[in-house]
Amino acid sequence: SKWGVEGIKEVLLADSRFGQVALFLFKEVEQAQLMMMAQGVEVEGRPLMLEFLPATGNAKPEKKSNREASRATELIKVSGLPKKMDKNELVTHLRSHGVLGISQVALQPDHTAIVRFNEERDVPKAISKAQSTVFKEKKLVLEPMMSTWDSLFPYGEADERDANHQDESWSEGAPRGWH
Repeated sequence: SKWGVEGIKEVLLADSRFGQVALFLFKEVEQAQLMMMAQGVEVEGRPLMLEFLPATGNAKPEKKSNREASRATELIKVSGLPKKMDKNELVTHLRSHGVLGISQVALQPDHTAIVRFNEERDVPKAISKAQSTVFKEKKLVLEPMMSTWDSLFPYGEADERDANHQDESWSEGAPRGWH
């Protein structure tokens, strides 16, 4: 219990291009899952980044139907969001449940968000980890979106447009594409 966590069988320390990495091998899956609760906790001024990797000996081979494989996506629609919140709060909530690989988040006016992941394989993991979790007294619903980020936000996401400080007086009523 040197690390303050029970059930660790082995610890491997290594340096990676991201900094120091520690690989913990646990006796029981439940103990490893408890460790995930330390996601984002600051240690020596840096937040912990944890990833749960099931042992290969216990892993069951995933069976994907062809239909499922062809419908892979990097986007999730999150609904059931509270009225008052910001992107960072949502990202923190998702990470606290072990959701990794988030690259972009766009809040929508209908109290939903579109979350983009670095890799398509992160989407099913994110849905299984954060589905029906409670965020600010609201139960979240996560579902894959069969669309692309660029088709949803052809002119960049709203925050990016605002950051450009465009003079809105001449473009406000202009049809799309006149900018």
